[in-house]
Amino acid sequence: MFYALLAVVLLIQVALLFAIFTSVFKKNVRNGIVFLTILLIVFSYQTWTAFQFFPLLGWFTLGLISMMGSISFIVIRRC
Repeated sequence: MFYALLAVVLLIQVALLFAIFTSVFKKNVRNGIVFLTILLIVFSYQTWTAFQFFPLLGWFTLGLISMMGSISFIVIRRC
């Protein structure tokens, strides 16, 4: 059950990343910022869950969150 939930969360993250990049490259930055906010909320939930069960996955997710910070800088800079 846990792995099915993790797979669904990962699929949501990939879909949101795709939505962010397509909206930014189409110059629709407002939608990109909304999608980025949703993605950061999903990442924070995944980090909290990962640290409870798999600490190494939690550190990996924190690295992904820092990468999202870099992407958010690019998104905001394109405004």
